[in-house]
Amino acid sequence: MAAEGAKLVQYYSAASICSPSRGALMTGRTFGRIGIYPGVLSPLSKGGLPLNETTLAERLETVGYTSGMCGKWHLGTNEFLPMMRGFKYYGAPMTQNECYSNLIAPGSTRKGGKFGPCPLFNGTSKLPAVQSNGIYPEDPDAVDMVHVDDFYDQSAADFVREAHGRGQPFFWYFASHHTHAPQFAPCQTADDSRGAEGLAGNCSSPRGLFGDSLGLLDRSVGRMHALLHELKIENNTLTIFSADNGGSLHWGILGGTNGDLRCGKGTLWEGE
Repeated sequence: MAAEGAKLVQYYSAASICSPSRGALMTGRTFGRIGIYPGVLSPLSKGGLPLNETTLAERLETVGYTSGMCGKWHLGTNEFLPMMRGFKYYGAPMTQNECYSNLIAPGSTRKGGKFGPCPLFNGTSKLPAVQSNGIYPEDPDAVDMVHVDDFYDQSAADFVREAHGRGQPFFWYFASHHTHAPQFAPCQTADDSRGAEGLAGNCSSPRGLFGDSLGLLDRSVGRMHALLHELKIENNTLTIFSADNGGSLHWGILGGTNGDLRCGKGTLWEGE
C-alpha cells in the first residue's frame, strides 16, 4: 500500500482511547463536542454516539453512496448501533473483552461476569451463535470469535460485489478487532494457564499470538485489495489504512510496540 500510494508518517488521533476517537472519526467532531469522554462505551452503557450527530455514512448517503461496516463499533448498542446510523452492519459491535465468547487469551471475559455473550449481526439481524472448541458447549450464545475474520472478509466481499454490480458508489468501514486485547487467532488453545508465553508456543509467528493476530488483519487487507483488482476498480477506489490508537504497552508482548514513539494507548504522548 505504501509503495503504490502515500505513506503518512504523522497522524493525530482525536483521543487516546477507543470510543471518543471513533466517535470523532465517524462525525468529524471532537470528543468533547459529541460528549464521549473520559471513558469508553460498554454494552452496559445507556448512551452512545448522539443521535443528533450525522455520521460519515449518513452524509455519504445524501450523494448516492451505500455504506457497510464490519467489526468493532464501540459507539453504543440498541438504538445507537451502526445499522441505525447509515450502515449495513456485520459483526460484534463491542470490543472482544466486553463480551464473552470462546476467546481464552489474557484479558478475555468469561461467563458469569458482568458482560453477556458477544452478539453477532449479519446485515440487519442477529445471527445464531456458532460454537467452537467446546469452551462453552452448554451455552448456545458462546460466539466463535476465533474464526470471525473469515465471516468479516466474506461480508466485505459480498457487500462490495453487490454495490459494484448495481453500479453504485460504496463506502466500506472495516473495523477489525485486531490487535486489541485479548488477542486471538486459531493458534490459541484452551489451556491459558501458561499465559502469553504458552500461547506463543502454538503460533506460527515469531511474535506469538500477537503476530498471528496481526497476520489475520494483514490477510483481510490483502483479500480486499485482491477483490478490487478482480473487479477492476482498484484505480478508482481509495483505501485508507490506519489505527485510532497506538499499542497497549501494559499488555507486554500481547499489546504491540510503538517503535521509537514514546508511551502508548491511553497516554497523551506520541505513541498513543
